[in-house]
Amino acid sequence: MMSTSLHAENNLISANTATQYSLGISGGSMLGSMWNYVVNHFRRLAIDYFYPYIKKWSFKSYGPTGSHSVIRLTTRTAFKKCIFGSLEAETMRFIAQNKSIPVPKVIDRWTSQDGSEAIVMEWIQGNTLETVWPSLNDDQMSCLGEQLREYIHELRSLRQPVHLLFEWWTL
Repeated sequence: MMSTSLHAENNLISANTATQYSLGISGGSMLGSMWNYVVNHFRRLAIDYFYPYIKKWSFKSYGPTGSHSVIRLTTRTAFKKCIFGSLEAETMRFIAQNKSIPVPKVIDRWTSQDGSEAIVMEWIQGNTLETVWPSLNDDQMSCLGEQLREYIHELRSLRQPVHLLFEWWTL
């Protein structure tokens, strides 16, 4: 039996927003919450069961993602299996809510049947710094360095929520 997160079950799923509206389901209603629960539960079961096939299909359809742990599900979503998924998902949500740093929106998070953490998040299209760096001129490198410096400054100004601090120590 899979464990679930209360935060994950209450998330609105952007891929299903059009379906919700066409059915007259609002995200804040009881029916909307039930709809999200059913969609998330089905996605979790499908990904856990078909993981090896999804991984092969994703590589053939979209190519490498730049990370061995990130698998692209659709043109707008990605899936990641990791050890500290709950902590990573909560950190991404916290940064998105409190800073201007672009991070993928977390759509769902759960513990897989094999015990690993799983995150479904939005896919942000772009190139890795590793592939772009050789083609940048000095001004672009300087501008990029300044932008990264500002992001690091923003991250250092954050105060970690107590629930994340305690979750880290219990892992």
